[in-house]
Amino acid sequence: MKIAIDASYLARPDRTGVGVYTLNLLENLARIDKENEYTVCYRMSRLRRWKHFVKIRQPNFRTRIIQDPWNFILQRSVDLFHEPDARLPGFARARRVVTVHDLFSLVSDEFSDPDFIKMKKARYAKIARSADRIITVSASTRNDLVERLGVPESRITVVPLGKEEIYKPVDEHEARQVARRHGIDGPYLFFVGNLSARKNLVRMLEAFAALRPALGKDLLFVMSGSVTYGGDEVMAAIDRLGVGERVKAVGFVPRDDLPALYSGAEAFMFATLYEGFGIPILEAMACATPVIASNISSHPEVAGDGALLVDPRDSEAIHHALEKILEDSSLRKGLIEKGLDQAARFNWEETARQTLGVYESVCDDPPTLRS
Repeated sequence: MKIAIDASYLARPDRTGVGVYTLNLLENLARIDKENEYTVCYRMSRLRRWKHFVKIRQPNFRTRIIQDPWNFILQRSVDLFHEPDARLPGFARARRVVTVHDLFSLVSDEFSDPDFIKMKKARYAKIARSADRIITVSASTRNDLVERLGVPESRITVVPLGKEEIYKPVDEHEARQVARRHGIDGPYLFFVGNLSARKNLVRMLEAFAALRPALGKDLLFVMSGSVTYGGDEVMAAIDRLGVGERVKAVGFVPRDDLPALYSGAEAFMFATLYEGFGIPILEAMACATPVIASNISSHPEVAGDGALLVDPRDSEAIHHALEKILEDSSLRKGLIEKGLDQAARFNWEETARQTLGVYESVCDDPPTLRS
């Protein structure tokens, strides 16, 4: 097979989400597949970020710049095009596989602005109509596609994501050193993700503010991530709750520092309102950190019994879960052990193997009607 994969999302210095997925997919496909030919594509608009392009150094991988619609030559030279970020090229002769990570723009209008929602709805409708196969990263997202867009399950394949090998427990001394480098001194709770409405930080902050003095006096709430839609409400909540001196926003944290920051945390807080998958849950569990996650969307299938699951819209429930983790050493120990076991079930090589299986099956199937 001749396979093209859009890697445009890699052309940025702070890779998260789709970028992490695309990089690990490419690297692991290069490791396990020496037979098929791959074209790693970057859209013309990303040329100004060429320093961040990733080149896979294998004989069966090459790099090309594309436009949308595709370069005419590329259209005729590949059998299958994979878009890892929920969009389709304007026209293509090849079979088309699209990964849909989540449908938060369809689930609720509280998570993003109207223009973004309109753009996403149009993209999802085109994918539902024209993709030969849709990969979802969880059964939760698959169910959203079926229920909200009427996509037959036969056109959807669930391929779970993985975690990188760097995520493992870090010894206390190193964890403390890395924490201090980010201005963190003393015990802390940790959160990784955008500071946005969807991440539910207001309720997590309310739970933190309600901790009894014996538990919360010297405890920090450390938030790593960029401020996005709804972030102003997070900042307002910090002022309203009077916890400004106990909350630290450290911005984007380099990948190599995350294992130490996960490992050093008293608990990882991830009671978000919607996730297509939730890679930080796996990362935290793999670093032997007890996790509080949500009991909705994809959280239960990712966390299994390795996290304490709560109703994310109930700040009191989040508060009680947090106090349990901080007070009950046997609960902490059990969550850590179960979390390590659960995280070990997910790896990027298996993600790549299952994705390669999708490519093979799509190329064997009759093509989808184009529109």
